[in-house]
Amino acid sequence: MNIGFKYGFRGIRKMLSTEKNFKIHLFLFLLLVVASLAFNITRLEWCMVLLCSALVFSLEMLNSALEKICDKIEPNQNAEIAWIKDVAAGAVLVAAIFSLVIAALIFIPYILELCTTFEP
Repeated sequence: MNIGFKYGFRGIRKMLSTEKNFKIHLFLFLLLVVASLAFNITRLEWCMVLLCSALVFSLEMLNSALEKICDKIEPNQNAEIAWIKDVAAGAVLVAAIFSLVIAALIFIPYILELCTTFEP
């Protein structure tokens, strides 16, 4: 296996074993996959779901790496380090919020259609 893949998969394993938010994102992603399969979403919708998920996962990983670097550089409280950490966490939040909006735009019509099908 290519050495880059080895380190990449090791990084993913580390995230899964140490980062609670990454596990939450993974759980939500799996729910999205189940919903996507259940509603038989279009290819374009799959692309949006996968791109948004990849963005959130990637930013969560970068945020965690940045936090580790900051903690190593400055283990004590520091206003500039706090700013860096807050901005990195904010980037994850922005991606997560926009991903949620995109998921709503994709899935709400399917849910509404399902609800109207089962009206008495």
